[in-house]
Amino acid sequence: MPLSLDQVQHAFSEALVDGRTPAQLADVVAEGAERVVARLALYRRTMMGAWRQALATAYPVVHALIGLECFTDLARHYAMLHPSTNGDLHRFGARLAEVIAAYPATMALPYLSDVAALEWAVHRARHAADTPPVSRERIAGLSPAELLSSRFVMHPACWWMASAHPICSIWAAHQPDSAIELSSIVRKPEFAVVTRRRWHVAAVPVTRGDIVAFDTLKADADMDETISTALQADPTFDFARAFVRWLEYDLFVEFDYALAR
Repeated sequence: MPLSLDQVQHAFSEALVDGRTPAQLADVVAEGAERVVARLALYRRTMMGAWRQALATAYPVVHALIGLECFTDLARHYAMLHPSTNGDLHRFGARLAEVIAAYPATMALPYLSDVAALEWAVHRARHAADTPPVSRERIAGLSPAELLSSRFVMHPACWWMASAHPICSIWAAHQPDSAIELSSIVRKPEFAVVTRRRWHVAAVPVTRGDIVAFDTLKADADMDETISTALQADPTFDFARAFVRWLEYDLFVEFDYALAR
């Protein structure tokens, strides 16, 4: 029985990803099996090249750290595990960090997975919704009681993480015009927040208290609870200084408050 168009398309897409050439495809191509194999190989190289380039665009630091050959192998491995399912290649690569964590060729670089997670956050921030940050004038008009009872909404470009490795320093060392030498970076834990201010995306080092505060705010806590939780986790947390930085980084898009009556 002849294959339907849907069956042919399904067999074609599977052959591109798994590298095999289903015999059924030869039955629907006049030139025969050898021609099918050659054409599939051409399409496969084009597809893999596009996927590798998409990953290289999203992960330039990872690419620089492991080199072209290893990155090409990693991209091929990733594509086999998580082939693209969306026409927008900006979304391809969301799970690279977890793949790196289990990839034998990168085991000697224990920080690489966290660097990849940071890079994906930077990539996402560049394409996040164009949501204007809350104005400083509105926040300046709050009384202390109103500020403490406020619940803030984080900007969609904002992302944060705690790492056992100096991921911000590694990322910064690979930025254009950076004067940081990789050999000078101290191996220590770092806390990072990704920000986008006026379309400039950056990965900024912060404190443990900041990270705990962001987690607490994301859970819809008011600022009073946020400060208390951050101080419990990090007694050195300085809310006044931290809040000024948060506003400088444009981390908030909205807030509301409800004073106890």
